[in-house]
Amino acid sequence: MPIDALPSYSPGNADFQLLDRLVEALEQRDPARLGSVLHPDASYVFIGLPAVQGRREVVAYWRRLFASLSALEISVRRRVREGPVIVVEYLKSMAGLPGGGVLTATAVAVLTLEDDHIRSWSDGYGMPDLTPEQQALGVRLRADRW
Repeated sequence: MPIDALPSYSPGNADFQLLDRLVEALEQRDPARLGSVLHPDASYVFIGLPAVQGRREVVAYWRRLFASLSALEISVRRRVREGPVIVVEYLKSMAGLPGGGVLTATAVAVLTLEDDHIRSWSDGYGMPDLTPEQQALGVRLRADRW
């Protein structure tokens, strides 16, 4: 798993075990592993698109995306956790998208955890893509801990 070894990031840290498992599931393009980290009532939204509700539906969404990709790599750059909320800045590279080539972009995700699973997951290409509440949390956490 190509995760940068920044001083503030250590794979296996108990606070970020679900994040590690999520990254592994996505990079392996493994719907079953993805489902194992999601809460039964999970929601996923890529900012600007309709939200996907429920573990089964979120896994189905990603299964379709996995089928179209020949590769997906994620490199966590920075992450912070406060209570049940994790804000993650990461670099993702996707190959096999329509039109060919590789898309590499910096993205930001906000994960909310419940019962040792991911309850909600918002994904976007930067802080401006997040809701005002998510932006405020990200800015505050980044200032405090990144």
